[in-house]
Amino acid sequence: MHGEAKKYEPDLQLGTFVGRCLPFVPAFALVWVLVLTAFYLLGLPPGPGAEIHLPQ
Repeated sequence: MHGEAKKYEPDLQLGTFVGRCLPFVPAFALVWVLVLTAFYLLGLPPGPGAEIHLPQ
């Protein structure tokens, strides 16, 4: 992704790139927690052939 972003902003350095991406981390984490919680509460499998509970 960093290389792709450098095409549009040639002086972009890795620290700047990471700093610009960092604000999105909490939002993505919150959304994934909500999605997995919904799957758990509805009893849906998180993927094909996968169970939400570990086998006993």
